[in-house]
Amino acid sequence: WALMTLLDPVNSLANLIYIGYAGDPSTAFNITRRRKIDRKKKQSQRNVFQCFVFGPENSGKSALLNAFVG
Repeated sequence: WALMTLLDPVNSLANLIYIGYAGDPSTAFNITRRRKIDRKKKQSQRNVFQCFVFGPENSGKSALLNAFVG
């Protein structure tokens, strides 16, 4: 979905409307600034992150991620 939206946002929006997106279509997408700028400012406007947590069994990996989610 993310790749399709990146390559063809107009078609992605049309697909959302076709499958019955209940909200305002203009709120379906959130455009953020470039990650390069976020890294320079050490801030982020993003609310989705990809995390990789490594460790042995029962070391608290899931508990750590659940603590961030709230």
